[in-house]
Amino acid sequence: MELDYLVKFVEITLIVVAGYFANYFTQRTLFSLQRNGKLDGPMLFPLLGIIKWFIVVLVVLLVLYQLGISLTVILTSVSGILMLVAIGFVAVWSVLSNVSCSFLLLVFPPFKFGDTIEIKEAEKEFGMKGKVIGLNLFYTTLAASDSINGDTLIRVPNNLFFQRVIICHSGEKTEDLKVSIREDFLHDTDKV
Repeated sequence: MELDYLVKFVEITLIVVAGYFANYFTQRTLFSLQRNGKLDGPMLFPLLGIIKWFIVVLVVLLVLYQLGISLTVILTSVSGILMLVAIGFVAVWSVLSNVSCSFLLLVFPPFKFGDTIEIKEAEKEFGMKGKVIGLNLFYTTLAASDSINGDTLIRVPNNLFFQRVIICHSGEKTEDLKVSIREDFLHDTDKV
């Protein structure tokens, strides 16, 4: 029984040492290629990083295999976790983008409350136009004058202000931007 543990320890030690030397000789070879002009300087460090992490992952997988953990289970678990992280990142990306853009709008305000702004596509002549009456973490509320329905509220995602052309017409009564956590901007229409 103790001999099995000793054999496993020696095998794991050999795997780690082999990984270390593989990384060492790979680095020396790549530096030699770079000195001889056969490898561009900007390509050297990304290539070193990729190879280093490939060797580290390979060594970890081989050590886990020597400890009796199935590689199929490891790869299935890792791929499942990576897929969940990717799905979560895509789902949360637009929300985080709007939140971070709201802070940028407060720090570098392109408009104030009371200003009339137009948001236009770069190549098109039409877009959205309205008076700024509210800003929260996710969107900015504009009051658009509509001859049919009276005032119409337009809620513009905050990240749109960094992707479109903004034309700002300063209003007479303007206020600095403040983030409002309230969802109901209907009471803010008295600023219009």
